[in-house]
Amino acid sequence: MDRPIKMLGLHPVRVALHPEVIVTVTANVAKSAEEAEAQEKAGGYIGRVEEAEEPDVDALLAAAEPVAPEAPAAESA
Repeated sequence: MDRPIKMLGLHPVRVALHPEVIVTVTANVAKSAEEAEAQEKAGGYIGRVEEAEEPDVDALLAAAEPVAPEAPAAESA
């Protein structure tokens, strides 16, 4: 990684296993498994989620305000 991830949400991460094997994966940074599932369905950070005993993912998505993920940083030569 070229920089640490310091925000909740979906972040593209470039993984180079070998000079010929380079892929980009999406890191889903969340406070809970339920929040991560909601972020994945919404396609981005969904904002603050009130804690509940059993969060309703569909309700979280309905109340969410999607935020576009950051663009990956340009590669240096």
